[in-house]
Amino acid sequence: MAKTKHSSDCVRWIHGDALNLPPLKVDIVTMTANVAQVFQIDEEWKETLLAIRDVLRPCERLVFETRKPESQAWLKWDKQNS
Repeated sequence: MAKTKHSSDCVRWIHGDALNLPPLKVDIVTMTANVAQVFQIDEEWKETLLAIRDVLRPCERLVFETRKPESQAWLKWDKQNS
């Protein structure tokens, strides 16, 4: 859905996981929703964080976004304003 938004052509979209990234350096990496729950074992989580560290430029950021399921935000979701 994000690719359909205005100015989305200004973003370099990469789909995949951190373990299969092409050689690159980035300013920011985001983890949205409850993505950390996908990892079954600690080693997968550790490998992912190390791969992210390897692509981040010095002094840049890994940003976590979290959600509060009890807020039921999906009930207020508005496609037009997303």
